[in-house]
Amino acid sequence: MGLRLTLLYTFAANYSFDGFQRWAGRDHLLVQAWLPVTQSVIAAVAALGGSITDARIAMSVLAAGAVAAGVVVAGRLGGRVAAWAFLVPSCYGPFLVWGGALYQEGTFLLVLFSGLALALSGRLALADLVIGLLGLVRYEGWPCVVLYAAWRRDPRALVALWGMGAWLLIRYGLDLGGYHASPADFDDWEGLGDRTTVSSWARDARRLFMSAWNSGGVSFGVAAVVGIVTGWRRPGVLLLAAVGLAQVAAVAGWLAGLEIATYRMLVVPVVVAGVLGAAGASAVWARLSESLRPGLVLIGTLLLCVGVVDAWRATRSEVFKLTPERVLLARIAARPDCDWVVTPRAGLGTRLRHDGCEVLQGLGAPRHGEGFWCDTWAVAPPPERACTARAVWDGESYEVAFHGNMGPGAAGMSEDAVPTGAPAP
Repeated sequence: MGLRLTLLYTFAANYSFDGFQRWAGRDHLLVQAWLPVTQSVIAAVAALGGSITDARIAMSVLAAGAVAAGVVVAGRLGGRVAAWAFLVPSCYGPFLVWGGALYQEGTFLLVLFSGLALALSGRLALADLVIGLLGLVRYEGWPCVVLYAAWRRDPRALVALWGMGAWLLIRYGLDLGGYHASPADFDDWEGLGDRTTVSSWARDARRLFMSAWNSGGVSFGVAAVVGIVTGWRRPGVLLLAAVGLAQVAAVAGWLAGLEIATYRMLVVPVVVAGVLGAAGASAVWARLSESLRPGLVLIGTLLLCVGVVDAWRATRSEVFKLTPERVLLARIAARPDCDWVVTPRAGLGTRLRHDGCEVLQGLGAPRHGEGFWCDTWAVAPPPERACTARAVWDGESYEVAFHGNMGPGAAGMSEDAVPTGAPAP
């Protein structure tokens, strides 16, 4: 949690487009076609008057809770040494980055590991209910629910299907659609057959593997194999292995849908592998002599450091990409007396389908029609007041021009002049 808060306050900005869409839709429980559990946390924070930072703190708490539950699962699979060993993959770089963002990974792992911890502790009825919540967290959780019910070999475990059933009722029985904060198409599967080929998928898969290699994820995968081979007879090991493989299959599908290998795709498969890898580390520890055990500790320490450094680099990169919109947002806040009309930079994000207006309303309080107007979205012109400010992306920055009564302090400002309190590039 300390590492997450350090990253959060060092790079205090929301980032990535699903996160922008979630914050822009903070008054709603249903956003896009996404499942509602993660959004309910963000909506609750916003309803209590919280900021983006508060929402990220809430998500970081959930991710830290996932680590705690993962420690319990690792301990059940491999004993005390495995419980301590899981602290290494808990600091895996992509997990540190995306566990504190407005995304589902931390929520998903919290529910998954909590349910498994309850099941492995013999509290099966409660575990069934908790695992069922996966059906309202992330679509990739649906195979996990089915695998869990099959592993239980008890008709009473079918209660774990409650979340999936509730969503089918909400989405299709009641025909309730999600809020769309922008006209961008978030349907990753649209036109899939025309967009993706075997060669393009293989190229993206190779890039994802290299990202896993550079971030230390492959090491956790190797450790997971050791954990499976040495402990497959223990209750829960084969179930967790099947869950991990289901998540790998889901990532293979997302590679086709997004047409790009993203750092975030590694979070769930690697952290699940990390639990099995912790059990594997425990098995190796038991077989090592006292003189060789410090070497295993050193390897774990190095992997932990790689994760922290990698998370720092990746978070800084994500926030740095938003510099033009952060500067513009500060200028908008400095001139609330003006109607702001924005011509955004385009071709951003996965499949190049997003734009700077999505970034603006995902970074702060203003939204399209409430603080600024995006002229590529507008269905009607903004109301005219004494002052109108037009911000146009010129390929390098937002060029701002004021019209009408600019008021004191506006004259002479250029795009490079950042108002007091604005984030520096």
